Amino acid sequence: MLNTKAAVIKEVRSQLSRFLLSNRHTIDWLENESKNESEDPIEKLAEKIGYNSTADLLHGEFRDCVKFVGKNIIEATPKLYDTPELQHIISLQKRT
Repeated sequence: MLNTKAAVIKEVRSQLSRFLLSNRHTIDWLENESKNESEDPIEKLAEKIGYNSTADLLHGEFRDCVKFVGKNIIEATPKLYDTPELQHIISLQKRT
């Protein structure tokens, strides 16, 4: 169970890195993917640590990892993938 803010932030970052591998997406799309693919949907995690919405969570905790490019439209920044494992996946994706 995700009992601390740090654990929630880690889980949200993990979900963001899985769901935003490419393209721009709406926050609604992200929330639906998260509901379908995770035991802990991002929308519920945002509420759990005191945010009113997923958008508020992204603005408050993930400014450096997610960029808003329109009304409720987001895309990942390179910082989101700044881990060795994800850099390897991105490198493989670019080669195919």
